[in-house]
Amino acid sequence: MKKILCFLFACFIALAARAEPRTWTFCEDGKVKIVSGGSDWSFSKGGRINSDFVRFDSTNVVLQLIDGSDGFVPLMSLSEADRAYVTKVKDAPVDKAKLNREAEQRAAQNRAQAEEIEQEMARKKAYELKDAEFYMRGLKRRHDLDEIVRESDQVDADEKAGKIDRNAAASLRLKLKDRLRVNVEESERDLKEMQTEAEREWQRKQTNSAKSNQLLPVKEK
Repeated sequence: MKKILCFLFACFIALAARAEPRTWTFCEDGKVKIVSGGSDWSFSKGGRINSDFVRFDSTNVVLQLIDGSDGFVPLMSLSEADRAYVTKVKDAPVDKAKLNREAEQRAAQNRAQAEEIEQEMARKKAYELKDAEFYMRGLKRRHDLDEIVRESDQVDADEKAGKIDRNAAASLRLKLKDRLRVNVEESERDLKEMQTEAEREWQRKQTNSAKSNQLLPVKEK
């Protein structure tokens, strides 16, 4: 009875240790051979991977990878701490169905994070394009303003030289004044729009910085 209780307690400890995927560390370069025959995963010395322990077959450790597939990893390719972990849990029962469910959940989280990253990149690109648009508008406003100043100086010079009379000069100045008013109104509108976009971008950055994005390993062929 005592032996049974000890065994059950050991199993409980081992299963509790598997509640979250373990981070495995490689002590040499090598490859993870996929059980189903898919493309192997390459790993480098010092590299890490998050996966669940499935079983041990005397020389290889079978791990459930983030995509749900099982892969063989040579025991000697793992760190000393990982080898000690395998020794501790290799004889404990494994709930394969639970591992599959957890793998599916992690895959869904990965897809959601990938979508968030893609959306954020799209928003950033749109913001950069909008910023470039504001810059081009600013150049046009500056060019129009320079033209208004130049034409105003020309009206003054023509009136002084007697090329145009006082009424004609007044009419031209009124048109230039209207153009200046439109230029100022459009510049103020652009400034308000820029401020609104800048505030939105700042809020997005604040929201993103509050999130803890944990990237899972990338599959290497």
